[in-house]
Amino acid sequence: MVVLNDRQKHERTGCLTTLILYSFKATPSELAILLAWPKILEHFTFEQLHTTDPIPYDVNWKLLMFEILLAPHRSTLQSISIGSTGAASLPVVGDAIDFSRSPELQKLGLSHRGWLCSPEQSNSTILTSKLYSFAWNFGGCDERSASWAEFGQVQADWLFSFAKLAYDQKSDPREIMIRFQLDHWSIPQSREKYEALGYLLPKGISRINLIRRTDQRK
Repeated sequence: MVVLNDRQKHERTGCLTTLILYSFKATPSELAILLAWPKILEHFTFEQLHTTDPIPYDVNWKLLMFEILLAPHRSTLQSISIGSTGAASLPVVGDAIDFSRSPELQKLGLSHRGWLCSPEQSNSTILTSKLYSFAWNFGGCDERSASWAEFGQVQADWLFSFAKLAYDQKSDPREIMIRFQLDHWSIPQSREKYEALGYLLPKGISRINLIRRTDQRK
């Protein structure tokens, strides 16, 4: 564990370039201190909050906060993955985290629970010039699993529109992934329904990957 008692003394001095946080049990301000430490950050993963304790750590968390938290490393980040930020972080329609000013961003993953934007708005805010892989994560609000049924026709229609707009705008994403964290009681009844989305993808995007995850730490 790294304890940074004097923030200014340690800012931009750390040599790590990759930061992976799983079951995070702290506040946004504490994460800001941690993110201020690396000199250069290229890869950032925030899997989820630790929310099993009675203390409501997720009360002040919002997906939009990560745009500000990651701003010091905007010019160097190559991959960003942000999972669930808790039940209290459900978004307002139109809330848009903006990574359009991250010139090196190549891979992006976002939780469907904290992000509620139209395909048009999403194309203008997350499709950077170098982005080639986008993952849409369907997991629980906390450390629990999600139901396969959370991805339905509405989500399929959104994904189709998003992919089509990306192609029409000659954006670069070649891979779209749909990630699930499922328990053993959520086995899909019709996997073909989701695999069939592959034929909807416009020319230029290779595939949709359906990744069934029973343990996020694997």
